[in-house]
Amino acid sequence: MRGDRARLRWQLSCAGFKKDIYVTATLRRRLLFINNSSTAFLSHHLPLAEAMREEMETHVAVACDKFDDARHLEKRGIIVHPIRWSRKTVNPLRVALETLAVRKIIASVNPDVVNAINIKCLLVAALAMRFPTIAPSRLVGTITGLGYMFSGDSLQRRLLRCATMTTLRRVLPELRHTLVFSNTDDRRRFASYGIGEGYGNAVNERIRVIPVPGVDTSMYAFLPEPPEGFRVILPARMLWEKGVGEFVAAADILRARGIQAEFVLAGGVDTGNPVAIDERQLREWNTDRKVRWIGHCNNMPALLASANAVCLPSYYGEGFPRSLGEAMSCGRAVVTTDVPGCRDAVLDGDDRVGTGGAIAGLLIPPRNAEALANALAALHANPKKRAAMGHCGREAAAGRFSLEAVTAAMKNVLWDAAAS
Repeated sequence: MRGDRARLRWQLSCAGFKKDIYVTATLRRRLLFINNSSTAFLSHHLPLAEAMREEMETHVAVACDKFDDARHLEKRGIIVHPIRWSRKTVNPLRVALETLAVRKIIASVNPDVVNAINIKCLLVAALAMRFPTIAPSRLVGTITGLGYMFSGDSLQRRLLRCATMTTLRRVLPELRHTLVFSNTDDRRRFASYGIGEGYGNAVNERIRVIPVPGVDTSMYAFLPEPPEGFRVILPARMLWEKGVGEFVAAADILRARGIQAEFVLAGGVDTGNPVAIDERQLREWNTDRKVRWIGHCNNMPALLASANAVCLPSYYGEGFPRSLGEAMSCGRAVVTTDVPGCRDAVLDGDDRVGTGGAIAGLLIPPRNAEALANALAALHANPKKRAAMGHCGREAAAGRFSLEAVTAAMKNVLWDAAAS
């Protein structure tokens, strides 16, 4: 049987008689990751892939954003299956073509476990695995946030949500599967669509909440704030729904109040996302000196060490915002929105707003530049409060969402799936 110890019987003729020799061989299990962005996979999921590579033959079906991404993965011992994938279109024909491509890869690899990372990859993998010619594998869906389709209520997004969640509700029960959510709010949202419920006593075996991808607390070491000035950084992809517009407006408000501060946007342009900010707009802000946009940063620990505070005023469908975790690991106070994922980073355990549970930063309403400006002004005026939040944040990063803890939890999920 695939992935188990197999007894291989060899019959040999020796000096006129037959002798049976039994040899025990170990066949390595196979793991297939599915992701629609090599940039995201390399930055968020490579540590897990490398950890699993030591124990399973590890493959990834991925859309390569850069020419040398596949080569970089292969150097790490991961077998790459390039796939064409559009993150911008929701055309059903395009989804069908992606499903056929994934089906072909699954049939070729014959994995014990398929780990589909994000909602669209889960949808495509689930559809592909319904084909009767596909050998039965266990499907693990890692929901790293609800993303674009849950971040607004336009007609297009409502139709996309309805189609996606209805399909998952119908397809998933036919497959052996486990769902991993980065926060409890996303789990509840899936449950509201009838997904992740109805398993009786098996619910805890099929649903996990793990703050994927975790934070490397050794790389993002605790450091004291710079002694001079007040520098605020927003580290994120340049999407409107990450709260970039509100950040720029808050900078204007604080300058009008006479508060001297530097406002830095750190992140690249995500051209594959429907709500990406045009690069011309970012350069215009630079020219007008409203904020400083530095683009993608290759040395985030050094950048965070230069900051006095970090903010992520997002109303995007966040899972667990790693940028907040990295800032907290460095001992920086954070300002973020009271939305799923963001609130989970700065709240301790099951505490919620109004109970005094915010330990590592300040929570504000989404889409509110005035509230963001007020929160940043409060941190500007109180260095001791920033320091206290920074210590609490470091403690949370080292415990609840360290890379070691998250990777160990995900390894257990994947091995449980392989063994079931």
